[in-house]
Amino acid sequence: MPRLAISPEFPAELGALTQPARRDVVVAVRRFMQGVAGAPHPERIRGAGDPRVATLRLAEGHRGVVVRQRDVHWLLTVLPDAEAWAYGRRHRFGVNTALGVVEMWDAEALGRAEPALRRAAAATSARLFADNCDTDLAELGVDRRLLPLVRLITDDLALEALEPLLPPTQYQPLAALARGESLAGAWRELDACRAVPRTGARSIRTTSPRRSCAARTGPSSSAARAS
Repeated sequence: MPRLAISPEFPAELGALTQPARRDVVVAVRRFMQGVAGAPHPERIRGAGDPRVATLRLAEGHRGVVVRQRDVHWLLTVLPDAEAWAYGRRHRFGVNTALGVVEMWDAEALGRAEPALRRAAAATSARLFADNCDTDLAELGVDRRLLPLVRLITDDLALEALEPLLPPTQYQPLAALARGESLAGAWRELDACRAVPRTGARSIRTTSPRRSCAARTGPSSSAARAS
């Protein structure tokens, strides 16, 4: 029987639908969870950057956007068909390796911001996180796919410009380090994000040990794991 996790925002989005559409969505979700005949099935989104992203046809003209993580489908939102497909193509998803929550960010918007970051980085040798190796950042949950972008950041203003584009669980520990906080201080900032519900966020258990590379010498190495 399929397993389904529902984002905290989904009930409010469901409530905004017309009564017939809302009824059809509830019935379709129930059928999906029961695995019965006529249940909606995940349909890949053409052009999506994440192969785990799919849609479920839940009502006439409306689809749910889901992300498959192992044996669980995360139901993130319900939108009109065209908006659901665009949503799935635009966003990237991952599991924060430090907290074990599902994260989502607008990859298209970050892609538009990257050229400006590269121009700023080309004009100076300063890097905001030069003193933090990849292992430290990974142990704070920084996604390995975002590390190249993080390494381009030259100052506080560049980091602040990225805040609306990043999940809080990615931005808050980076902001703490930028303020001069220790790794322990950055962990406290990250841990505070547990209490803040976000779209698509759900806690799962992780067993990653915390390690620091502060005493290491030589080039930094990435310890991030694929979600």
